[in-house]
Amino acid sequence: MFIGTLFILRKPVIEEGSTFTMIISVPSFLLGGFLFKMTHSFQNLSPFIEGLFFTGVAITIFSFFYLGKNFAICPNLREVTTKGPYQQVRHPGYFGEMLMTLACCMVNTSFLSVIAFLLFIGSLILRIREEEKLLSKTVEYQTYKSVVKWRLVPYVW
Repeated sequence: MFIGTLFILRKPVIEEGSTFTMIISVPSFLLGGFLFKMTHSFQNLSPFIEGLFFTGVAITIFSFFYLGKNFAICPNLREVTTKGPYQQVRHPGYFGEMLMTLACCMVNTSFLSVIAFLLFIGSLILRIREEEKLLSKTVEYQTYKSVVKWRLVPYVW
């Protein structure tokens, strides 16, 4: 319901993402869902995996709260969000999503889930790069990038 509200109340698009940008955003979404589906059950998990998953959920919701009316499923150019978790990394919602998918992979550590997780990370990196190409068209985002150095994981990338 929260995401639906953000979707309905979002700000107008400054510039539409290209067809390629739209297509590149789909694999990370599908692979995240696939990993969640592979989990089968969230019963009897270790406290570490539960903590990892719910930390990811909390970070994602917190990020979406700050993203607010700039929320979008597919990459489009809207106003730049610089408050809250966006002061630490440029894509905190994706960081939260990455933690959730890692927890799902850890529940079902099969060859398939590890491959799906690695493909998820690869597709997420491509998505972030494409989004940043679009966002970098504005001076506001150029300034933001000079202040917030890390895209996804502080001190890593």
